[in-house]
Amino acid sequence: MIQLLDDLVIRHQDQLDMDLLLQQFMYSSAEELRFWQMTLLPEKWDSYSTAQSK
Repeated sequence: MIQLLDDLVIRHQDQLDMDLLLQQFMYSSAEELRFWQMTLLPEKWDSYSTAQSK
């Protein structure tokens, strides 16, 4: 998969906004980190719903 994406970027480099791709990569990496942290750091939903109702 990495090789496929690398080839696509090289082939279409003139059409890509690399800053936008980097921003999207950073966002998706942060979201994946949050996903895996949910298993390590269980959230307390009761306190969340209480804070939201105020």
